[in-house]
Amino acid sequence: MVENQVLKWQMGRKSVEAANQKQIQFDPVITISRLPGSNTEKIVEALSEKLGFEVFDARLVELLAKDAKLSAAMVESLDEKNVSKMDEWMKGFTSGRYLGPEEFIGRLVRIISSIGSQGRGIIVGRGAGLMLPPEKCLRVLLVAPLEARIVNLAKQLKIPQEQARLRIIQKEADSKAYIRKYFKVEMTDPLLYDLVVNTAGLKTAVVAELIMTAWGDKKSRSSKRAIKGRVGY
Repeated sequence: MVENQVLKWQMGRKSVEAANQKQIQFDPVITISRLPGSNTEKIVEALSEKLGFEVFDARLVELLAKDAKLSAAMVESLDEKNVSKMDEWMKGFTSGRYLGPEEFIGRLVRIISSIGSQGRGIIVGRGAGLMLPPEKCLRVLLVAPLEARIVNLAKQLKIPQEQARLRIIQKEADSKAYIRKYFKVEMTDPLLYDLVVNTAGLKTAVVAELIMTAWGDKKSRSSKRAIKGRVGY
């Protein structure tokens, strides 16, 4: 009986240690908020390549569409917008399934929370950094002066600068309204983030390196918290 009890105790201890080790090795996700035209795509691509993390941007739309059993185009029409303004519009154009604002946000929170629990991902926009616990993510805001962002977007999309200006103004207004409505904060408040980077005048590789350094520190701090919480400490 004593031997059996010791064996159970040893097995239980190993199980706890394995669970603690898994928690210690947890890699937080990186959430990227951005002003449109801040060179986000290239920076995220560099981060993904260096860290081996999956990027959740357009992928989030796909996951949400699959979860809600709707087309990606319909979900994308609501993405990062003040969706309550579109609620009646959606009802008027479809007699069947549609995605209301509460359901949209509820499903999005569930998907982002799942990604955050797994770690090792880069989530772009959607207020992800406001949905996840601070220890599970590095929250980054990318900014740049308007004129620099106009030049960036015009070059990226090969469109006239005036057209790029209009796109940026509309996208920025939508994103800010979305964050303000559903999280009751201002998207550009620096206190909401671990790191704010003005990308104008900085090379993509430099910005990526800054974010990776901050991520390494966040990971280290998360691991220390996990160690303190282990049984016997």
